[in-house]
Amino acid sequence: MDEARFVGGTVGFDYAQFGNATVTFHHGRFNGGTVSLGHARFSGGLVSFVRAQVNGGRVTVADAQFSGANVRWGRLRPPEDGTG
Repeated sequence: MDEARFVGGTVGFDYAQFGNATVTFHHGRFNGGTVSLGHARFSGGLVSFVRAQVNGGRVTVADAQFSGANVRWGRLRPPEDGTG
């Protein structure tokens, strides 16, 4: 989803499962919308938000699980407890 633009609305990947996958939002722009990865499971692979920009939008990872995944938050702040 590199260079994707999210303007208003909600895109949900809630409860999605990614096994050894590469999921990237490089250069993505979140303007007023919400991208939710709530309860998603990432087993291995790469999850990256490098150079993503959030301007009035939201990216949520509530209760997501990152087991063995390489997570790159870029400018986004990871959850304080590190779990997602």
